[in-house]
Amino acid sequence: MKKLMIKLLVCIILFFISLLFSQTFYFYLPWDDSTSNATDLSYLNHKPAGKYGFVTIGNDVHFYVSGQRIKFLGVNITAASCFPQKI
Repeated sequence: MKKLMIKLLVCIILFFISLLFSQTFYFYLPWDDSTSNATDLSYLNHKPAGKYGFVTIGNDVHFYVSGQRIKFLGVNITAASCFPQKI
């Protein structure tokens, strides 16, 4: 019982300390922002789009365009998708 009370007291103290040092600010990412910056990689896309045909899936379950294998880079950072279950 004594250990539980100490843990609870520590949690309460940490909570109030975090309130003292927390400073929030308004952060807005516009959905239609198309400005060119350091993360803009659109120059790597072929012009016009689809120049080499459609993306297809081969027998080996990989993606192909005009018979050449392609790869996509992406990250899913939404809720439980960050931590998939081990199969």
